[in-house]
Amino acid sequence: MRGRAWLFCAFVAIALPGCQINPPPSKEITLLDDAFRPYREYATPTIRVSDHPNRFFFKLIARVDRTTGETSTLVSLVIAYEGSRMRKYKGARNDRAEPLRFYKPNRHRSCQKGWCSFDETLLIELPETDLREASESGYRLKVFARDGSGVFIAIPGGVIQRLFAKIENPASKV
Repeated sequence: MRGRAWLFCAFVAIALPGCQINPPPSKEITLLDDAFRPYREYATPTIRVSDHPNRFFFKLIARVDRTTGETSTLVSLVIAYEGSRMRKYKGARNDRAEPLRFYKPNRHRSCQKGWCSFDETLLIELPETDLREASESGYRLKVFARDGSGVFIAIPGGVIQRLFAKIENPASKV
């Protein structure tokens, strides 16, 4: 089992470069400006929230519509864990218990001898006004699995501030 855990960690290290707990301010916001997409996408670096046995990674994303200029904000959350069954996360709520729009998750499983490694990638829409209001204190949400268990995520205010600073001034090095 240690071999599988090492292999999984190696995969995560390659697949999610730059993962750190509380990234330093020097980490830049990336811009994806593909003319074939109807929006420009800004994204924070991937941030590791916790470590073994449950690993949580997230990045904050903002999509600015090319036609209307409207901004939609999302959090992409990867939850990786081991166990005998998949948790199947199905919904998210903010700290006022209001439901957040939850897109269909991507789920992967790798099993050997009755024990499995799972990862679920979730995309959750966050109201832009709530996120802007939380730029000082941070934004909190909880993601729920079918069995009722949940994962608490706190997005630091500094991450939110850097994302919106880059949107407002795309030429800056934020």
